[in-house]
Amino acid sequence: MVEELNISTQPSYDVIFLTYASGPLEVDL
Repeated sequence: MVEELNISTQPSYDVIFLTYASGPLEVDL
C-alpha cells in the first residue's frame, strides 16, 4: 500500500521512507 502510494503521489515519500529507516524522525518537508 505504502509503495503504491509513494509511487502514485510523489518521489518525496521515497526520501521520507529512507530517512525513517535510516535514523530518527527528522524529515524536513
